[in-house]
Amino acid sequence: MNTYHFKVVARVREDLSEGQRAFIEKEMALWQEKFKLEREGEAYYKAGEVRGLDDFGAVTVFYCKLKKRKEYFKALEYHDLWEGEKQVAV
Repeated sequence: MNTYHFKVVARVREDLSEGQRAFIEKEMALWQEKFKLEREGEAYYKAGEVRGLDDFGAVTVFYCKLKKRKEYFKALEYHDLWEGEKQVAV
């Protein structure tokens, strides 16, 4: 696993309809691919070599995109491992 400074933890709600689940999983996959993020369990972080804080933008925008759909999640968190801070949307 690569070293990274920012990550998003996203847990999709279990009580979603089949259509809702398909929608949010498609959205997540789209943004994951666009921002070149890796997934490990429920955690998303920048793929490849991270230099300095160059993972900030991709992970932060990914979190903001998911936050607009927070009703689909039972947990949605943004972790700043550099500063040791965490934002919790759900």
